[in-house]
Amino acid sequence: MATLRFRHTPALHLFADMRNLLGVPNTLNVLTAYSLLLAGVPGLVLCLYGSRCFGVSLRWEASGWFLFYDGNVVAAFGSAYYHLKPDDDRLIWDR
Repeated sequence: MATLRFRHTPALHLFADMRNLLGVPNTLNVLTAYSLLLAGVPGLVLCLYGSRCFGVSLRWEASGWFLFYDGNVVAAFGSAYYHLKPDDDRLIWDR
């Protein structure tokens, strides 16, 4: 499927904190994106190994939770990728 390229205003990619710490551009924005891992990774571990502890016996229920927590992990990496070098081409990874 082909679509027209849509350009955003450059101000969209300007953030309040644009500091470069330890060689990582927009450091705090990148680290904030990884906060999704704090929910995603433990959730995935519980989905894979927690049925013994929490008694989740319905396979469809565990599959739904797995997709939810997997989405958190994927969103963390996509958002961090965008915030390393914010531009129109990388914006899709933050959405």
